[in-house]
Amino acid sequence: MNVEAESGLSVAEAAARLTEEGPNALPGGGRRGWLAIIGDTAREPMFLLLLAAGTLYLVFGELQEGLILFGFVLVTIGLTLYQEGKTERAIEALRDLTSPRALVIRDGQPQRIAGREVVRGDWVMLAEGDRVPADGVLFGMPALLFPMHIAFLELIIDPSCSLAFENEPAEDDVMQRPPRDPEALLFGGATLWMALLQGAGVLAVVIGAYAWADGRLAETEARAFAFTTLVVANLALIYVNRSRSQTLLAAFTTPNPILWIVTGVALGLLALAFYLPFLAGVFRFAPLPPGKLAAAFALGLASVVWFQVLKFYRPATAP
Repeated sequence: MNVEAESGLSVAEAAARLTEEGPNALPGGGRRGWLAIIGDTAREPMFLLLLAAGTLYLVFGELQEGLILFGFVLVTIGLTLYQEGKTERAIEALRDLTSPRALVIRDGQPQRIAGREVVRGDWVMLAEGDRVPADGVLFGMPALLFPMHIAFLELIIDPSCSLAFENEPAEDDVMQRPPRDPEALLFGGATLWMALLQGAGVLAVVIGAYAWADGRLAETEARAFAFTTLVVANLALIYVNRSRSQTLLAAFTTPNPILWIVTGVALGLLALAFYLPFLAGVFRFAPLPPGKLAAAFALGLASVVWFQVLKFYRPATAP
């Protein structure tokens, strides 16, 4: 962007970019014209019924009744035009009231502007509770995840929870375990804390992987390296949580065809996102050399090793 953080854009440059590139807002449908409103009204069943009834009265010579019904038609159109116009004006006013505001640096001074006036190259200042008005870069560090990456992760998490775990075979010693306390929370205590620790462990490893790769690889390669670590770590979490007593090797070898299919599909899609040029462009990835790819896989598995070690010291009957 080549914009100094101390001064930001100049007011003139920001105005020029706003004129050239347009406002920072999603395109709206615009207000409907009165012909469009009449057309929508004319397709309503009750309106068509009035027209048909009025026409029949005229055909059978009942002029007075026919004119009365057509008068109702005109009144309906008038009321609809008035109500629709009033509603659209209210929606526009509400949209203006709820549009986000942004604190940007212009000519070296903080300025509060409408979110739609944020332009490319603006330095936006954020505080707790602020709405982020536009896509941006945090402290000069490229973004790690974009919406398509979140959607990709959903392809792993949702099927594994709704399909894979439903088809998980029971462990051999399940009937020898003491019954669960009916008063205990289903998700609470040690279970909740363990889930939080697992997520924190994966987060720390992924951030560390990205921080390491960001200074040594190109941006697209660094994103691919960190995202591979994240995907492998999520898959590893699924496997280590299959059992509270099995080793990681046993978790990988215990039959569960649905889980194996989910894993294969996830890794296959990840490979396509790297090596298919079109998808690589969509995901903003670059192909990883075999050594870097193996390192990302190793980091993903390492992010859950601590939990596997904990199994040896944690009773299998722990809640």
